[in-house]
This record gives sequence, structure tokens and C-alpha cells, in this order.
Amino acid sequence: MARFDFVYTNSLDHAMEPDRALKTWANQVSPRGRVYVEHSTGGSTARDPFGAHSMILPYLFFKWGRGHFELIDIIEIAAKGNNGVRATVFVLQAV
Repeated sequence: MARFDFVYTNSLDHAMEPDRALKTWANQVSPRGRVYVEHSTGGSTARDPFGAHSMILPYLFFKWGRGHFELIDIIEIAAKGNNGVRATVFVLQAV
């Protein structure tokens, strides 16, 4: 089965079942492959049902990742030029 070295997403906030989405992405990468999750906190809306704050995500990644992935790094990104929003990239590694 073909696998990817990494998966990048900035769409976790659109997932109705974010834990399932993360497990699916972790299953798409090669052994020890990585999933990069960019997240900016904008709150929950109809279009973005998963409005978890960046500070709670490490806990959720730990809880959801057991046997699938682990959080290995957190990268802070300065405000983007197009919308002035700061973001965080969480680096998950498949196990």
C-alpha cells in the first residue's frame, strides 16, 4: 500500500469527528510519518464545528492518538499577511 511521508491540514476545525479525521490521516502516512495540523482559534461556527482552543489540543491529541499517533512538536506561526491571524502547527507522528 502506498503511503505518504506527511499529511498537512488546516481543516481540522471543519471535521464533525476530529478524532476520526486524525486517525485516518495518521493511517495515510508511512511508518513514523508525520501529520501537520495548522490551527487558528476562531471559535465554533456552523462551518467550523470543532472550535477547540489551541491550548486544549495537546490534551486531545494525547487522548485520541493512543496507538495511532503522538504529538512531537508545537510550532507557533506569526500572523498571516492575508488575515492577521496567528496560528499554531501541531506535529503528530504516526506510531
